[in-house]
Amino acid sequence: MYNTLDSIYWSAKNYDADEISEMVLNLSRFFRLSLSKGQEAFTVEETFSHLQYYIRVQQLRFVDQFTVRFQSIGESSGLYVLKLLLQPLVENAILHGLEKRRAGGDLSISAEVEEEWLMLTVSDNGKGIGEKRMVRLREALGRSGGGDVNAASDRSMDFFGLLNVKARMKLYYGEAAEFTIESGEGAGTIARIKLPVERCRQEWGGEETGI
Repeated sequence: MYNTLDSIYWSAKNYDADEISEMVLNLSRFFRLSLSKGQEAFTVEETFSHLQYYIRVQQLRFVDQFTVRFQSIGESSGLYVLKLLLQPLVENAILHGLEKRRAGGDLSISAEVEEEWLMLTVSDNGKGIGEKRMVRLREALGRSGGGDVNAASDRSMDFFGLLNVKARMKLYYGEAAEFTIESGEGAGTIARIKLPVERCRQEWGGEETGI
């Protein structure tokens, strides 16, 4: 895969297709980290760097119609987060929130420690989620149990990415972990993940290790 992406990159360079070559370069870096063997978690700082590769591809796709801000406060930058836990939230923010904005889009990704919790937030000023869809989303999240990432009843739903986030979060961090979404039509969306900070102080494999 890397060799194929490398070939596409150099072909684009040869034709002076700078945007395509930059997209391929960032995509290659994103996949390389995503598929890193033996590493189930990254620090918050590494997670943010990883997300930048994916976000840059989308910025090029949408002609820089949105900006991104990262913020890690205090000790949060050195804490560990399950790999790819935030990526679906960022993807939703871009594709379902900011995609419809012609300009002035803002994506914010932050981490901070509040007492015994690591708080991770992904927010956007996009089109938001309508009331009826929010009801369906809350019901789906309420039905999904902890740890079952392959629940047949939920796989057919259009919230699978978010349900997967919740399931993986519960599997690794226990029932105390929380995942919430706040949104309104035209008011943007805020997705928050709340993790026990003690589970984030080292690269902990959790129950999923070895699967």
